[in-house]
Amino acid sequence: MKDLGLITRVGPVTSRPVKGVPATDVPFLIEVERGNGPESLSLSPSAAADLRAELVLYLRKYGSE
Repeated sequence: MKDLGLITRVGPVTSRPVKGVPATDVPFLIEVERGNGPESLSLSPSAAADLRAELVLYLRKYGSE
């Protein structure tokens, strides 16, 4: 598996446009720091649903929701 770099921001997209993200995407951003600067990580709807489910399980086990 390839390392994507350090995640530097997760949350709603701000009013500033995000390079390479189509306007039809869900307004949520995972920003990853790469050698050439920050880049956004794109997720399909099914990958986003899987990520959400995994985060819920993790938070129930180790943290809070």
